[in-house]
Amino acid sequence: MTTELLGKLYTGAVADTLDDMGYHNQCLPSDIRPLAETMKVAGPAYTVPGRPRRDPAFVLDDVLNEKVSLECALEEYGVAIDSIQMAVNEKETMRLRKAACA
Repeated sequence: MTTELLGKLYTGAVADTLDDMGYHNQCLPSDIRPLAETMKVAGPAYTVPGRPRRDPAFVLDDVLNEKVSLECALEEYGVAIDSIQMAVNEKETMRLRKAACA
């Protein structure tokens, strides 16, 4: 029954809900298409080890909306946010992300 209900959901509404909950970029890019019109793109999602690579602007938005802390932005997402100006420190964010890959 749950599968039937989920199958009836409008994917745009699901994407909007995920965005509202702070889960941005959870959908496949629009240029990924099925091989034929009669097919659907579906399958399991696999995670990869490493630090999440969220867009720093989305992380800042989550901090401003009190969904994540400044510490979480730094430690979990590798995004440095200036606590006075409440803006992304682009240079430090790039340095942190580079160091995490090394």
